[in-house]
Amino acid sequence: MTSISPEQLWSRAEQSSTVTKILQWPLVRSIVAVLFLAVVIMTHNVVTIYGLERIPEPYFNFILNAESILVFLGLMWVYRQYTRIVEKRKALEISTNRSLAETLSGFTVGGGLVTLQVGLMAILGYYRVESTAPTITLLHALFTFGMGALVQEFFFRGIVFRNLEEMLGSWGAMAAIALIFGAVHLGNENATMWTSLALIFADILLTATYMLTRRLWMVWGLHMGWNFMQDGVFGMPNSGITSLKSWITSAVEGPAWITGGSFGIEASYLAIGLSVLVALVLLRMVISQGKIVRPCWVRNRASSG
Repeated sequence: MTSISPEQLWSRAEQSSTVTKILQWPLVRSIVAVLFLAVVIMTHNVVTIYGLERIPEPYFNFILNAESILVFLGLMWVYRQYTRIVEKRKALEISTNRSLAETLSGFTVGGGLVTLQVGLMAILGYYRVESTAPTITLLHALFTFGMGALVQEFFFRGIVFRNLEEMLGSWGAMAAIALIFGAVHLGNENATMWTSLALIFADILLTATYMLTRRLWMVWGLHMGWNFMQDGVFGMPNSGITSLKSWITSAVEGPAWITGGSFGIEASYLAIGLSVLVALVLLRMVISQGKIVRPCWVRNRASSG
């Protein structure tokens, strides 16, 4: 596992004038970084809506998957340009050293947590397989959930949390990003205040995973693995959304505190408990490695004293 310190991801740009100080304020940097990534994302949306969606099946999914690879490369490139131009540093959080190993380890944990929950539901008689689709369905699901998780992790961890941590410290940034994560999912199908609260705990797990390495690969893998297994493989709603064709067509019946109801297993007590448990283990490792950042005003007071 490749691990870097939080300070290595802070901006190296000079702040010699009022304009540069404003530009280097963490919240402003976050907006600028999002604008860099938005170029690629908006291009993808335009190409998909006005080009790819006119392609008939079965070619559409194959071409969309290939286009997703280009989007992946594009996001990596523009983010590197952002850190080079705006923050005057290398984008260590997406360096390729051991990236595959970290992604696979995160994918294994995320997918394993879902499989554990589904297995328990099946033993209790709350989950039943009704039919399966062709295996090729899994490939499109992997690309779809992989790209969705990548965009979210760039935004929530790579941009917003990283910049908020520099300002608010680790604990303040973790609380803020978890609240934002829960709030933005309130617009999903079947969402309630309870489901958003459940996603706050899920986000703490994602942030703890990121803090362990301060890189995007492992947390991306965990996020992708969870969503892929939950919806792409086991055929259950992904945060209330069921728009993607899954490999398994399932029947889920049972108490919502175990199944999560119509929102999906993220809203179950079991998922919350597992997320918190794994997050606590990871946070203990983060603390033991001295990777907790104090708020900027505490650091400033310590340095001036």
